Formats: sequence, C-alpha cells, structure tokens
Amino acid sequence: MKRIGFSLVLLMSLVALVAPGAAQDERSITIARSSEPDNLNPMYTTALASVIYNPLWLPGVWTYDEDLNVAPVLVSEIPSVDNGGISEDGLTITLNLRDDLRWSDGAPLTSADFAFTMDMLLDEANVSVVTSPYDSIASLETPDDHTVVVQFMEPHVTWVNDLFPWVLPRHVLQSVFDEAGSLQGAQWNRLPGVGYGPYVVSEWVDGSYILFAANPNWWGGGGGGGADGPGQHTGAVHGRCQLHQGCHAAGRGRHQQQLQQCRPGRA
Repeated sequence: MKRIGFSLVLLMSLVALVAPGAAQDERSITIARSSEPDNLNPMYTTALASVIYNPLWLPGVWTYDEDLNVAPVLVSEIPSVDNGGISEDGLTITLNLRDDLRWSDGAPLTSADFAFTMDMLLDEANVSVVTSPYDSIASLETPDDHTVVVQFMEPHVTWVNDLFPWVLPRHVLQSVFDEAGSLQGAQWNRLPGVGYGPYVVSEWVDGSYILFAANPNWWGGGGGGGADGPGQHTGAVHGRCQLHQGCHAAGRGRHQQQLQQCRPGRA
C-alpha cells in the first residue's frame, strides 16, 4: 500500500492551493511561498515556513500514511502493547530503530543521536523553543545502537505526535556544544548540510532561495512516497529542490512570489 507522510501531504496541498496553474512535469513540484524560514534547526523555530520543510532533510521517527494510520520511518515497527513497545502501565515506550539508518555524510544514525537530541533540548544554555515532551521524561536509555527506551513520568497520551519528530546529528553538533557551551550560534542552524532525509540543504541566499541537494546516502530510496513504504521509492534520489522566497519587484512597489521546484527522480 502506498504511504505518504502527513507533512508531505500538507506540502502537496499547498501546491494545489498556491500554484494550481503552474506548468509541471511528473518530476516537478512547484510551490509559491512569500516568506523564508527563520531558522533551519527545528529546536529554534516553530514557524510554519521552517517546519513544513523539515521532512525533506529531517523526517520524523514515524509519519502518517494516506489513511492517517501511523507508519514507521526511522523505526522497524510502531510501538504497541502487543509487540512489547509500550509497557502495560503506559509509561515506557521502546523504539526499535532500523539498522540501515545513515546521515547524509555516511555516519550511522544511532540511538546516541536520540539521547543527544533530548539532552540538547533540555539544556538551558541552548534556550530551545521546544522542550515538550522531553521535560516529562523520567529517563532515556540506549541499551544498544538500535534501541531507545523512553520512560515517562506519567502516561503521555500524545507521544505519537510529540516524540522525536526530528533528530539532531551528535557527531556534528556535540563538538560545537562542547566548545561554545550552546548550539545557538551553530553554523548548522543556518546551513544544516548533514541530515538524513531524501535531501540535504546545500545553499541559502537570504530573501532569494534555499537549495536542497539529493542525499547520496538516503537509506529510504527515492523521495516522496511509494509502494516501498513511507517516504520511499525503489531506486535513488536524483535532482534538487529549490525554494524561492518572495522578493520586491523593482518599480512595482509590491511583493511578488517566486517558485519552489522540487525535482525528485527514480533510477
């Protein structure tokens, strides 16, 4: 069954709303946007212009398929009481990660990245705009590279929506934090060239465009959604995604919108 991540469904909905008449081919998506992200590190923004594009380079641990059923992305299965992923008292959630996860630079994505993400979100020096639900977690354990055990202080009924919608790269940001004492000034916030989605951010020109290049180490296959599962196609991702921002049209005294063109492909 074809599955499409809910965030990407929203992205496609915007295509229909903002650029219904734009010429497109089967490999292109065109979206009109009048604003640009304020930050590309999701721990420092809740702006729609930023978070709507997160799945391109930082997809969540799971997503929603076209029928709004929860579907695994970074995990091998959705935790439940039946499979042992949720404890009987509802306090403990166990994430069994896929064993083929990699960052775009080839480094393995492991449980250590999940622990690092929670540590960074809760460290007051980082002044993160996101702390929930991590401030309700009693402990997070990583018994091995592919297992994350989260124990809440009390049952957290919205864990599916709240838990790890993205993960930070420990191997990139730990040294930044150790040296500066905070991630607020990290270059990665502006140009996160290391991600784990089908694309990575390669260039951002203020007020003009953000360029996403295909991730050569994308473990899920091609971008979008396909018969292979959520956000997956058989074959590799090709092409690029370019987000153009609204700009002032000289002599017209008004703002015009330019276009975003995403060109995923299949081998």
